[in-house]
Amino acid sequence: MARRIAPHNLDSERGLLGIILEKNDALFEVSHLITKLDFFEPAHGELFTLARDLIETGRSATPASLLHDTGQDADIGGISASEYLATLLRDAPDASIARDLARTIRDLSLRRKLIDRSQAVIDEAYSA
Repeated sequence: MARRIAPHNLDSERGLLGIILEKNDALFEVSHLITKLDFFEPAHGELFTLARDLIETGRSATPASLLHDTGQDADIGGISASEYLATLLRDAPDASIARDLARTIRDLSLRRKLIDRSQAVIDEAYSA
């Protein structure tokens, strides 16, 4: 049987990160809804955490500040981190949908967790 890809929406993840980079206050609208573990793409979870940490300490989360704090220009999605962050900012949707994007990310994360737990139960039933 072909392995299925877990539910996710990378456009929602990229959109939310872009909104946060564009309007740092948007973080406060969504930080109670999601954590870094809710992101399907691990790099997105890391960027969310870096941005949150900067904003919560009164600093601005910008592509430059995120790159400065990581101390590296890693590869994300096949392009440099600086290029990736600039693209997130450039392609950011309207900030008014930040909560909707966060809910989508959270809901898909919950579905992935449910699938993982269900698979564990199925595996245990077969081995019992």
